[in-house]
Amino acid sequence: MLPFPRDLHTLWQEYEFGIGGRKAAKLFTATERGRDKYNYHRRKVVWERISFMIRVGYTAQTAIDRIYQVYGGANNRSITTIINQMRNDRQTGGNPQLNV
Repeated sequence: MLPFPRDLHTLWQEYEFGIGGRKAAKLFTATERGRDKYNYHRRKVVWERISFMIRVGYTAQTAIDRIYQVYGGANNRSITTIINQMRNDRQTGGNPQLNV
């Protein structure tokens, strides 16, 4: 896993395809997930939301853009801030703007 992904596009690419010759995060075994448990667990909320939005008809690009729109834009918020807000929203049923 990348130590410091700079945007949600990179985060999604890491999950779907892997980056820098690394294995895609969606293909990790339980042992591999456990090895990097903290990062995997924190990023999972973003991956699950993007995956859900793709299943209901969005493209990955559109889903990511929508997340940026809801949580303050790519230039205004760090990934950490977006992940923290998404985790808080998930505890209360998710952000209504992303519940399609």
